[in-house]
Amino acid sequence: SIAATVGTAHRIKALNHSVQVLMYWNAALHYGTYECESAVEPSWLLPGPHQPYYNYSVPAFRAWWVRCAVDAVQTSGGLLDGVFLDATPKVANGDCGGPGAEQMALWEAMVGALEKAKED
Repeated sequence: SIAATVGTAHRIKALNHSVQVLMYWNAALHYGTYECESAVEPSWLLPGPHQPYYNYSVPAFRAWWVRCAVDAVQTSGGLLDGVFLDATPKVANGDCGGPGAEQMALWEAMVGALEKAKED
């Protein structure tokens, strides 16, 4: 959960306040372990071999994905310093609902939105 991630970040920073703690955020696979993932709509998901893939062709998914990560960092009280984006090769391989090049363009826009939120 995000709450558990923030709690762990608190314990880590108590030991070393200068360390940077990143929240794990999957770029391709839906695990449903974070509180914000309860908002995920079935149309935002594609079948995967073990876990559903996110469907990048859905604009509402992309907006949610950015907002969830931004909200987690912004509401962490400074305990989360950013996000670690995992599974990006799956996006490039075309596992998220279309040709890899199209998905990567959407991915780049999503990452740009994360970067912009960090600047704001």
